[in-house]
Amino acid sequence: MPGDGQTPATPDVEFVLVVEAGILEQQARLLCESLRAHTGRYRDAPIVAMAPRKERRPSQDFIAFAECNEIAYCDRTLEIECPEYGTSHRVFAAADRAERSDAAVLVILDSDTLFLREPDFALDGADVAVRPVDVKGRCTIGAGDPFDPYWRRLCSLGGLTYERLPFVTPTVDDRPVRASYNGGLVVVRRETGILQAAADLFGRSVRAGMSPHAVGESNVFASTGYVGDVASAYWGSSQAALAIAIWSATDRVRLLDPTYNVPLHVWDAWRARHPSVPLEDLVHVHYHWLCTPGYEAANPMLDGRLPFAPELGAWIRSRVPFCLEAAERVAPVSPTRTRSAAVERAPDPPRVSLVFAVHDPDYGGGLLARTQRHLDALVALANRERLSTEIVIVEWNPRPDRAPFRESLRWPDDLGCVRLRFLEVPDRVHRALPNADRIPIFEYFAKNAGLRRARGRFLLATNPDLLFSPALVRWLARARVSSERFYRVDRRDLSGDLAPGLTLAEQLRFCSAHVSRVHAYFGSYAPRHPGLVARLRARDPGRSLRREYERHRRNRPPRTPPTDDSRARLLLPADGLHRNAAGDFFLMHRDRWFELRGHPELHTHAHIDAILCWAAASAGIAQEILPDRCRLFHQSHDRASHAGFPQTDWAPWYERFVAARRSGSALVVNDRSWGLADETLRAWDACPELIEVACPPATAGTA
Repeated sequence: MPGDGQTPATPDVEFVLVVEAGILEQQARLLCESLRAHTGRYRDAPIVAMAPRKERRPSQDFIAFAECNEIAYCDRTLEIECPEYGTSHRVFAAADRAERSDAAVLVILDSDTLFLREPDFALDGADVAVRPVDVKGRCTIGAGDPFDPYWRRLCSLGGLTYERLPFVTPTVDDRPVRASYNGGLVVVRRETGILQAAADLFGRSVRAGMSPHAVGESNVFASTGYVGDVASAYWGSSQAALAIAIWSATDRVRLLDPTYNVPLHVWDAWRARHPSVPLEDLVHVHYHWLCTPGYEAANPMLDGRLPFAPELGAWIRSRVPFCLEAAERVAPVSPTRTRSAAVERAPDPPRVSLVFAVHDPDYGGGLLARTQRHLDALVALANRERLSTEIVIVEWNPRPDRAPFRESLRWPDDLGCVRLRFLEVPDRVHRALPNADRIPIFEYFAKNAGLRRARGRFLLATNPDLLFSPALVRWLARARVSSERFYRVDRRDLSGDLAPGLTLAEQLRFCSAHVSRVHAYFGSYAPRHPGLVARLRARDPGRSLRREYERHRRNRPPRTPPTDDSRARLLLPADGLHRNAAGDFFLMHRDRWFELRGHPELHTHAHIDAILCWAAASAGIAQEILPDRCRLFHQSHDRASHAGFPQTDWAPWYERFVAARRSGSALVVNDRSWGLADETLRAWDACPELIEVACPPATAGTA
């Protein structure tokens, strides 16, 4: 992403799928994750997960997942013809979205599909993009076919001349059939009305007693298991209705190439039919039942027949086969440790080290509780996403009348892929610094001490009173993070306190519903609608503030202090850098941290994180702002204690930044002893019991 905070335009596309309790919920989650992770310029497009049956709503865990990944969950009950036929729910959900959405293009998806790479859904001169059915099945090859009478009658019901329906060749079979398209991936120009027409035709055919088979003649096995006599009788009818609706409305139909909607359940036959298709070019696969436990040996994604790049293979294997057990509560564990409970450690070095500083357990009215909540969530999400993580907690100038954080915090005996370390900076170091009597913790000295001793390839300076969304942790685990960039994210302040004893899913739902303020690169503002509501294209509450900011950037206004009011605060000077709450999330490769010598070690409060942004930019390190779905929540607390702190004057530092940019030199503030390099600090590893270890200062490029 360019350093000016702008993101590539997202195509005017909306993805639509159905979610229900049970295996369909797991399928929908995997599909949504693949949309957000692998679809390139489509990854930020709206996703609508519809639950049209009241008695089959998904779990609260899925709803929290949807909120945290900017997925609009819609639980509107729909009138559905033949509800026994599960596919009919997708038909009527698609028609409902076509009526309510304002997207130009809708992409209708079966839940048992996933994306492997960026698709191309450009319709250009077409109105529809589809794949033919996999096999002949209940299609017709023409006169004499046992299903031909059904197709002729359905064409008549839909007002389409039978002969107008063209022939297509199925993906696997080589016998041309009258057009029938796989419902697992359908791209439709919304204004054509095709989706509404398909639902209407399907409903009228059911009411007319029409079905390809008679009830009781078969029992189809699908992604959710055997579907039963009634659904089996109607199997294929929704795809027939779609084809007739398409050709009644348009002849501008794009056939997607064989890399889309690849049928994994007949993989060997597909491969024999398409031997020249490079497997690395596969875009979208339809796995049916193969991700359900017990089918691993038949799944090409798991048995080696469909090879993947290492990163993609790890992503799939970490999610497949599905785990159908209920999500566990986030429950802290007693600090009592036994060495026999030790688990296999994460590889060395970790992918990322998270470093934050603490001092007073009572700061802001309960910092210990906020830190515990943060730690619990980090450990749970890091293990869920297989993120090799080191968490470094630096306790600065610990209060002598309180137990240290390392003895008060709790963590699981099995930390999985997480390493947990504690450092202590004694009061003698604190007292030696100017303003030590007025500032109880020099936050950026403390963070630098942790950063200098951290082992990760990438180092993330953060704070103890935050909560990372699953999408943010997923990004940390899977994104291609560059050593030549620094990474920032918007912070979202919460308007209330989290109650004790909530599950992780409940915590995240609370966060989504109680956002009081957003801190973006252009300024801070109160969102119009608190939380992550089921919206699709609601007006961005910060849009006017962003426009004002961009005007300042173009006009190069005089450098003036930021203006502030109860509604919005514009962040000036408008230099394009995300300096707003940068101390809560600043990610950079360890070598870049060492080149810059960490945060500026000043003996004042505030704006030091902004100066770090200027230092990084002056050194030619590009900025990338994470996508909006990567949410960073800030737990509410009192800030009255900051009032008496000596404040940093940012203006001279901005002048130094401008001068450094003009001269081509980097703005490096600290000397080589940054991060208390000359100090021997006490340190402990949680293994899982606390073990005191040697902790010399690290150097760049070491683990």
